[in-house]
Amino acid sequence: MPVSQTRAQQLLEVVTRELPPHPASSVDRLQTAEVLVGLADSVGNPPDADERRHLDALCRKLQVARRVDDAYTPSWGKLPEATPLPAGFWPLLIVCLLARAESGPEADEDARGLALKLLNAGLVALDQAERVSGVAHTLELRAWADELVAGIPAAAVA
Repeated sequence: MPVSQTRAQQLLEVVTRELPPHPASSVDRLQTAEVLVGLADSVGNPPDADERRHLDALCRKLQVARRVDDAYTPSWGKLPEATPLPAGFWPLLIVCLLARAESGPEADEDARGLALKLLNAGLVALDQAERVSGVAHTLELRAWADELVAGIPAAAVA
């Protein structure tokens, strides 16, 4: 997949500038927006174990439940009073997934596998975001995702 850090950084700057205020996580409540802001802060660096756990959980939420809530239990369990992620955070979610999905030709097999998983989750997130009223930047994000898909070598998806 081609590396387009310039595009990732540009979109990241735009969407972080437009973020609405969000509550902080607590001992018994993990705020999705706070997790996304943390993931955005480390784009460009390999994910550490905690970031990897968060990325895996977000991928599962998108690929299995087809939704992301505004908060979860600390182990990413569903809260009884779950509400969907607000529209203002969907672009950040998508940028975090797509930026981490980019890997160059030097990436090993594990990194390429993770990149495909994140790209798939990013595409699911885009599909979901397009159904949520008020989500900004979906056209730019879709164009970027399409470029990433077009750059996947045929052997990687066979």
